[in-house]
Amino acid sequence: MMRNGVRKRETELVQELIEALRDPSPATRESAARSLKHFGPRAVAAIPALMQASKDDPSHAVRLAVEFAIDAIDPLAVERLDYLERHPDDDDGFPGNDALGG
Repeated sequence: MMRNGVRKRETELVQELIEALRDPSPATRESAARSLKHFGPRAVAAIPALMQASKDDPSHAVRLAVEFAIDAIDPLAVERLDYLERHPDDDDGFPGNDALGG
């Protein structure tokens, strides 16, 4: 039962950090990205917001922290998105997804 409470709080924290990626303060956005990195794959829900920040954030320090977070959460996320941009009609989204259960 305690595990469910921990998971719920962890999910809430990840959501709060996702929101913090849109904060006006670059220091807050960088801190949010650095914190998300420590959740690793448990923060997979943050990937879309992190990918957006990697493209749009005006701060180099934030973009760098975001790249480290993406790599810690899902090292193949960037490759998957690049593949989808080049192959928009591919339903699988990435070569080898079937082998990975995706």
